[in-house]
Amino acid sequence: MEVQKMLLHQLTQEVIDCVGEKKFENVTNKIFAARELINVILDNSESQELIIELDKYSKLLDMMESKVK
Repeated sequence: MEVQKMLLHQLTQEVIDCVGEKKFENVTNKIFAARELINVILDNSESQELIIELDKYSKLLDMMESKVK
């Protein structure tokens, strides 16, 4: 679980960096991968704290995706 959370954090940071640098080539794929990872983590956890944390990541990804379009 910790490895998945670290990977999600890394993917999200890469999305933020790419959007900030206006390098949109792979952003959509990274957003998709991050969302899939969120779903995998949610399927394997019932922790309310983790669900809240994942919701924050999801909202951040939504915001980044809106900047790409």
